[in-house]
Amino acid sequence: AFSIVLQMMPFFLGVSLVFMLLYVWSRAYLNGQINIYGLVTLK
Repeated sequence: AFSIVLQMMPFFLGVSLVFMLLYVWSRAYLNGQINIYGLVTLK
């Protein structure tokens, strides 16, 4: 069971990294817009 957790860690760490980068980018560019999959626009 522990090996499954170790195999899944890069996926979860990758998701966390993306959200962290998105947060930092949004703080740096307060008026910037980002489009996610062409469905959602965040400002």
